[in-house]
Amino acid sequence: MTNNTDIAVIEPPAPSEAELAARQLIAIEPAKYVSLVFASVAEKLAQYKREAEDVTFDITTPAGMKTAIEWRAKFRDEIRIATENARKERKAPILEIGRLLDGKAKEITAESAPYEARFDDAIKAYDAARAAEKRAKEEAERARIGEIQRRLAKIQTLPELYTSAMAPDRLAEVITQLEGGLTFDYAEFTQEAEAGRQAAIVALRKAHTDALERIEREQAEKAARAARVAEEAAERAAAEERSRLEREAEEARLQREREEIARLRAEEETRQAAERARIAEEERRAREAREAEAAQERERIRLEREAEERRAAVERARIAEEAEAQRQRQAIIDAENARVRAEQEAAAREIERQQREQAERQAGIERQEREAREAEERRAAAERAAEELRQAEERLRQEADRRRAALRKRVSTFTAKDIAQLVAEETGVELSMIAAHIAAIPHADWVALAVGEQEAA
Repeated sequence: MTNNTDIAVIEPPAPSEAELAARQLIAIEPAKYVSLVFASVAEKLAQYKREAEDVTFDITTPAGMKTAIEWRAKFRDEIRIATENARKERKAPILEIGRLLDGKAKEITAESAPYEARFDDAIKAYDAARAAEKRAKEEAERARIGEIQRRLAKIQTLPELYTSAMAPDRLAEVITQLEGGLTFDYAEFTQEAEAGRQAAIVALRKAHTDALERIEREQAEKAARAARVAEEAAERAAAEERSRLEREAEEARLQREREEIARLRAEEETRQAAERARIAEEERRAREAREAEAAQERERIRLEREAEERRAAVERARIAEEAEAQRQRQAIIDAENARVRAEQEAAAREIERQQREQAERQAGIERQEREAREAEERRAAAERAAEELRQAEERLRQEADRRRAALRKRVSTFTAKDIAQLVAEETGVELSMIAAHIAAIPHADWVALAVGEQEAA
């Protein structure tokens, strides 16, 4: 069995004697034949046209109406209807020949089809098997190279995926795996894979060193923060103790002041009671004298009361000042406590910020891995699209080959309609225009073309 792509184009065979005899039966020029068929009608039409130019008539008069009816009958019956009758009469045998040609061609084609299909099916099956084998090899090669490229890309992205932000033991594990050498056959890409492995080892070793240094810095910072927190806690405890002692001393002083005020008030009340008793006794002993001095005594008592009220007002003001001072001291203590709480909240926010940054770094690593996967998927999709485009182009090429082969098989059985239909399909021009143009080509041109093809064959 041979491949049909290795077979030269088969030229149509030279016409047989029967075919030559059939061609001689219709060897009349089409245009001349048509002119002869309609010659008498054409002459009559020319005559009527000349005569009709000079005819005048008034359609509103009986004579004018008669003239119009007569000339209408001439052009209708003797020209149009006569032309149509001649066309039908001459075309009938041509249509019968065409029908017989179509029927005979179909019988011959049907009888030949099984034999043609036997060889054509074998050729197509062989071609399909070879094409499938070729596609399988190409697909396997693309898969092999794709897997190598994917692994190379993974090696090249190792420094981006495994950075100093990761745990040192994880980095050390990856470095150990890389130092073990290549575990995959990279074939013609081995040198590139080895270079990528060496570069990844260098980058990951640096990342490992940076990770160790980062952990040391973080541990040192953590210890410093712990010492600072302990120191601040001690300072807060000392401040609280001082505040407690100050509050206790202030409360003791205020208690002493309250006791002193109570003592002074008791003494004043005792003095006032004794004074009232003395005055009562003096009033009893010398009522008359006291009445005379009553006005002066009342004035003295009023002045003493005013002085007492002034002393009480001064004492209340002093107590208020002491209370304000105590409030201010308490405000200072509260401010100190607020400062300590603010520092604690700042330390908590710093820890939260570091945790957030660590989460963002981890999210960045995951995003890079996701983007790498998406890039690989886009590349695979592009390869699939390219393969589908190539297969579509291959199908179009095969369809064009099949069409050309079918045309080569049909060319020996072409009718005039087949030729006109083929030209119309290729040029996009209406079939009637193509047929009219072919009919206008002189018969001698067709004969010359046929003779040239026979000589070439």
